[in-house]
Amino acid sequence: MTATADVLDAFSCNGVAEVRVSGGAVLVVLTGRLTSACCTDLRTLLLRARPAGVPDMHLDAAGVTAVDDAVFAVLLAASAWLHATGGHLFFIAQSASMRRSLHALGVASLLPSLPAVSTVPAQRRPSAALLLR
Repeated sequence: MTATADVLDAFSCNGVAEVRVSGGAVLVVLTGRLTSACCTDLRTLLLRARPAGVPDMHLDAAGVTAVDDAVFAVLLAASAWLHATGGHLFFIAQSASMRRSLHALGVASLLPSLPAVSTVPAQRRPSAALLLR
C-alpha cells in the first residue's frame, strides 16, 4: 500500500516548493534554485497553519540546485515557529548544494536532519512520500 499525499499549496519562483501532508507530517518539497525573490512566497507557505494533529514539517531539499542565504532566514523562522507551536522542522533529504550552504553559514545544527537523511540524487531515490509512510 502506498501513502497518499494531497498537495496543500505550491509556488514557483526560480525554485519550486510544494506542500503536502504525508506520513503524519507536513512535507515540503523544494527544488531548483531558491533565491531571495522566493522568500515571501516561501515564508507564506511555511508559516501557514498546519492541519490538526500534524505537528511536524519535513523538508525534502534533494532537488535544490542552488540556495541564497536569505532563504535560510525563512527556514530558521519556520523552525522557531514550529517549535513554539509544538512541532519540529527536519530535513529528510538534502542536495549537495543545500548541505554545503547549511554548513558554510553555520546553521546546520539549527536546521537538523532526521537520522537517515538522504544525500542520493532525487532521480535515484524513492519519493519522499514513500519515505514517510
